[in-house]
Amino acid sequence: MFDIEETIEAFRRGVLDLDCKRMVLSQHKKGGEHFEGQGYIRQSPDGALTFKVYVTQHNSEPFGHLKALLSIKAGQLHNDEIFYDLDATGHDGTQWTATCILPAPHWDATDMSVLVNGQVQSITAHLDMPQERHYLRLHFFEEYEVPLRHFSETERHGSPYMVRDRAEFEACGAKLEVRKRDGSGDTIIEATSETAFPVAFNLRV
Repeated sequence: MFDIEETIEAFRRGVLDLDCKRMVLSQHKKGGEHFEGQGYIRQSPDGALTFKVYVTQHNSEPFGHLKALLSIKAGQLHNDEIFYDLDATGHDGTQWTATCILPAPHWDATDMSVLVNGQVQSITAHLDMPQERHYLRLHFFEEYEVPLRHFSETERHGSPYMVRDRAEFEACGAKLEVRKRDGSGDTIIEATSETAFPVAFNLRV
């Protein structure tokens, strides 16, 4: 069973580790390369998301990626066909996807087996969690100076008390709540809307 809070906490601590029973890398090209096998997605010490696929099926020409890389000319943008998409299934059944990947296949010349490593800028978990409204939650793993005007009840050593930790306002047709988690250094923003959020709304927030 996928646990959102547990996954966010692991990412915050820099220890995200997702074992995958099936991973497929597919090239942005009709009839393009694909690599399939088991593997994992992990967070490296510098916080980057990396993956490895232990390939059992592929349609790639050995060392063919070297030809593609050598065809790239300095100063030119990468053609879409050089990028790959990743579709991974975790051992808990969660579907993960990532796009715009430049993988690094490693061929063993003795038996032509191959491992594929790479790095992803972001991953998306596809969850079956219907919401009554459009919902967005963003976690920033540091505290931002925000004028907090609302109080929440908490407890310390068995005694309840109130702490000012929230701000609420409306913008761009959405209701937003900003919270700081006491002692964690996190700032959390939740947004709800009756209609779909504008394009790139998360980046604008």
